Amino acid sequence: MSPRVFRLTTPQAHIRYHRQQTAEAHFRSTYSTITSMILKSTVTNAMLLAEARFLVARAVKRGWMSYPASVKVNDDGDVIDTTETDYLVTTTVHTPEICRKAYVLRDRGLTLEDVAKACGVARGSVAYIIAKGHEQFLHEQRLLLNNNNPLSSNATGQEVS
Repeated sequence: MSPRVFRLTTPQAHIRYHRQQTAEAHFRSTYSTITSMILKSTVTNAMLLAEARFLVARAVKRGWMSYPASVKVNDDGDVIDTTETDYLVTTTVHTPEICRKAYVLRDRGLTLEDVAKACGVARGSVAYIIAKGHEQFLHEQRLLLNNNNPLSSNATGQEVS
């Protein structure tokens, strides 16, 4: 297939062709300018986020803004970070007893939120805990079934005396 050849037979066609070429060149330069502006903006936003704590503290010291009443501040005006102590309080170990209790409560028809409150676990992990409790329940059922039927546990198929 041969490339298209444009014949510029009239002056108007010639002018239209050059306007199109100029517009495309302008678009390419504008696109690269916008791209570089976005990159510069991203760097600026990253730098602001890195300095955010300092900027807020400075604004509070100058009286331009204040911390919420629930935020604890020391004598220097710096925020006392309590997130780590809160995290340690909310972490729990998913013991087999808690998993089994969660499964039984859910089986009785309680909502996930109610199960989480009753077991003292985070709402986001209650489905996982219930699944673990269900696995324990099924394992216990298999053990009971195998204990009642000695032939099922014998791999050779011979009766065990």
